[in-house]
Amino acid sequence: MLISYVRDCGLHGHGMDELSELHLGITPTPFKDVAGTGKKQITFDLVPIEKAAHYAAEDADITGRLYRLLKPRLAEAGLLSVYERLERPLVPVLVDMERAGIKVDRAELSRLSAEFAEGMARLETEIHELAGESFNIASPAQLGISCLTRWT
Repeated sequence: MLISYVRDCGLHGHGMDELSELHLGITPTPFKDVAGTGKKQITFDLVPIEKAAHYAAEDADITGRLYRLLKPRLAEAGLLSVYERLERPLVPVLVDMERAGIKVDRAELSRLSAEFAEGMARLETEIHELAGESFNIASPAQLGISCLTRWT
């Protein structure tokens, strides 16, 4: 999944289920079929062993297939060193951060939030001035219409 992200970060999702369907044509067993949903959902340790083993084996098989398929593509794209030297070594760091949490300087976060909000407001004003009209720049449709009418 990380290999897919490094190679195709903006093209699609990088979860195992989506990658399995996209690259292998296999629709994996959904977790909800194993553990249920909502108030009836159970934790994985309570799933009957036969069902859990099948689900886990399928995940392992698909992950192995995706690895064997996608890693050579990463090398062909010249991105193997990015994966091996940057992204893969970062995984345990991120896991530790998720487990332990991180400290946040709330005052600095608040200051930065205000600074970024001011910067965004200035840029939005500049965009409106350049476009000669006011529109919602967060709307791809409105942005597209403004660009098409302005530069065509």
